Amino acid sequence: MGCDTKKQGMKLNGSIAFVLLVLLSVSVKAQYAKNIRSDRPGQGNSSYSVGKGMLQIQSGIDFEHYDASTIAWNNIKPATVIRYGIGKRIDINGSISAVSQKNRISGVEHKIDMMFDSWTLGARANFVAGGGIVPALAIQANVIAPINAPDRDYGYSTLLSATEQLSRRFVLLVNVGVTSRGDGSKPNKFYVVNLGYSISAKLSTYIEGYGTISAGGSEHKWDGGFAYLLRNNLQLDLYGGVGQKFTFNDNFVSFGVSWRLPLKKGSRK
Repeated sequence: MGCDTKKQGMKLNGSIAFVLLVLLSVSVKAQYAKNIRSDRPGQGNSSYSVGKGMLQIQSGIDFEHYDASTIAWNNIKPATVIRYGIGKRIDINGSISAVSQKNRISGVEHKIDMMFDSWTLGARANFVAGGGIVPALAIQANVIAPINAPDRDYGYSTLLSATEQLSRRFVLLVNVGVTSRGDGSKPNKFYVVNLGYSISAKLSTYIEGYGTISAGGSEHKWDGGFAYLLRNNLQLDLYGGVGQKFTFNDNFVSFGVSWRLPLKKGSRK
């Protein structure tokens, strides 16, 4: 049984490596944005690369609260994503996250000090630029490595991202994909549907529905928030959300910053 599990893990890692190599080998035309395109705020992944020679950092911190009859917790979760454009519409990316938790289980309180939770390594390829009625399309693939979790193996996440400019002010972002945390359970399917609106040249807002579908059932949540463009390459954000029952017993608030830097001569600022 253990040997079979190891073989399956090797096949999975080989498949993930193959997907990443395919993404890195795609040859596409140039595409740069005047303003930064960040995955923040919200749960979805953008359909665009950061551009060749661009370094982009997306950092934020989440404050999560959940309270039920027998279990409750308050989490503080900082996370950072680093993206670098190795091609005109391809970037490699990695992330690191941590968590600090206070919980109550059956009336007994526990505290977990801040510790690293997991890191990821992946790549994104924008293989359709989009325009008119044709949405921009991208593939994102990640390997997920657990930290401080000896009972978990490497996991993975793959998704298809589509972005459609509905009008001058409205944009629709959709993600669909699968993810596995490497704990032996079946992979979960997930989705994100995000409707964004440009209030002005610098301020934008959005509403979003997202969720997971697994063998044990489904979970659906909602969030919304704002992003403010301080400069072309610097953005601040603030957003929050609630669980599927729309109660404050299950909610979160997040704020963060995204910025990009041209590291190669000729990269568009």
